[in-house]
Amino acid sequence: MKEIKPKTLDLNNKKFWIPFTIIVFIVACLIMWYIGKSHAASTGDGYFPVEVVDGLSFENSELNCLESLCTYKVDVYNTNENTYDLKTIEVIITDKDNNEISMLGYIGNTLEKDEGKILEVSIDKDLSNAKKVQYKINK
Repeated sequence: MKEIKPKTLDLNNKKFWIPFTIIVFIVACLIMWYIGKSHAASTGDGYFPVEVVDGLSFENSELNCLESLCTYKVDVYNTNENTYDLKTIEVIITDKDNNEISMLGYIGNTLEKDEGKILEVSIDKDLSNAKKVQYKINK
């Protein structure tokens, strides 16, 4: 009687590595696509470049859209030599079709020299195609 040997996986076989590599590549692409879609406009370095308006520095911006609600967060620092008095900050976001969406944010009445606060504004519009942001300081 003939002895039956179980088949072993031959790791030197191209018939194994080619499909395996393709499957790993497809899975990696799907994971990257999913992460990119769920955090469409969020980066650690800031979605928009650092901007200084009237001595206030806007840094580390973050735009997160979840279903129909988009939230924009940015760190605001006083780079002036003195205490900065303000009322509100208007955040104007321009999308790729050049539509402007305006939101009003509040971080308090004053910012001491070198002090920073987080400005957070939300709106029930899709801002995932935003391309530019502007800030207007209301004193």
